[in-house]
Amino acid sequence: EEEEYCANDVKGLHKAIEHRISMVHNADINNLPLTSTGYVRKDCRKAVGSNKSNRYRFWNERLDKVLFKMCHAAFRGGNTHANRFLSNKYLKPPEGVGQKDERSAYPAALIFYDYPTRFTKMKSFKQKEFDYYLQKEDKWAMIIKVAWKNIRLKNPKATPVPYLSTSKCNPLAFYKLKKGMKQKQKWHHSKQVDNGRVMAAKYLGTTITEQDYLIIREQYEWEEEKILDVRVAKKKPIPKELKEQILKYFYNKTTLKQDEDDPNFDDDIAYNYNRSKELLNGIFGMHVTNPCKSDFYFDEETHEIIESMRDEQELLDEYYNSFSSFLSYQVGVWCTSYARRMLQEGIDACYNPATGYSDLIYCDTDSCKFLNPSLHEAAFKKINDERITLAEKRGAFIDFNGKRYHLGIFTDEPKAVSFKTWGAKKYIYSYIHTNKDGTSNLDFKIT
Repeated sequence: EEEEYCANDVKGLHKAIEHRISMVHNADINNLPLTSTGYVRKDCRKAVGSNKSNRYRFWNERLDKVLFKMCHAAFRGGNTHANRFLSNKYLKPPEGVGQKDERSAYPAALIFYDYPTRFTKMKSFKQKEFDYYLQKEDKWAMIIKVAWKNIRLKNPKATPVPYLSTSKCNPLAFYKLKKGMKQKQKWHHSKQVDNGRVMAAKYLGTTITEQDYLIIREQYEWEEEKILDVRVAKKKPIPKELKEQILKYFYNKTTLKQDEDDPNFDDDIAYNYNRSKELLNGIFGMHVTNPCKSDFYFDEETHEIIESMRDEQELLDEYYNSFSSFLSYQVGVWCTSYARRMLQEGIDACYNPATGYSDLIYCDTDSCKFLNPSLHEAAFKKINDERITLAEKRGAFIDFNGKRYHLGIFTDEPKAVSFKTWGAKKYIYSYIHTNKDGTSNLDFKIT
């Protein structure tokens, strides 16, 4: 029985690959994408390549080695964190735990906002000029290499997700506990890191975008700031052909979505939905493929794995001169930066003025889990109203069955009955599950 199962597994995979090969150019296995992102890249390359001016724009926005290293240093993924005041606690509030998810956050960020074009260096730093670019952040992009001395959170108890990550700070120096310190000083100096996030530091340096700087400025205060390097670039929307491809994927995803508790739930439709979701999310992923990544070779004689040592500028030139390349790396860097700022609006919406603390329990890239859902509904509605206005202006929506679906808005997920988290990517919650026969029972989800 076990052997039969294994044989059928291989036969099924063989048939699936045969089917995929039949769908590619010349039915040639060499043209078969190796990953889901490969299919997305193929569709988007065709769409973007249909307009010849996009090739000139891509080449004009190329990064040199120094700029690429700065962009790579500024790149950071989604904001995932647990509220330190509610972590490792079993929560079963009377009102339940609210759960909000942003609808296709990364695709929304790609359409909502404009992206950097060609960077130039701010030759001599002038605060007035820096403030001007920052004020016009919708029109100007900035890569900022900055250092702060004696930096700390302005209001620690109202900041459930400190923004600065220790992994993105270099150098980073903390306060040392000394004998003779008063208890208050000792407490302040010991509470410097929250699960990899900086709450206070004696000195730190980092490379960030203007979107990151705006969040940091709201959360932190410091005694001294030194701007070490700034690059600025005019912003433009992504190519309209790429936007159209995003909306095409979004349409496919939206029209296939089902309610998991629906008695008529169809597994085949669910598979196609997940496939469409992968394609939509892959548009962001292909933007941040590192063009300077080393190649590795296997030496058949020595049986050693050898890394190719090539200059980064040479690899960049090869990337930008290749006609199969069409994506600007900086777009991916700013996409996640915008998405973090979008999520920050949801985090801020969970503040509870009655307690002075945040009701946020946990956040992950495009979602928030929080206490007292009814208390925060108005704040989330205000965010959604603003985003619907922006989506209408930018064309970030699709129409289906007489209803309009906007990207980027916070949507409701079923309330959790109970919730517990131990930190980033570690949580479990219970919820009421409705079965196909109409009955319901308490079920669990774990991450």
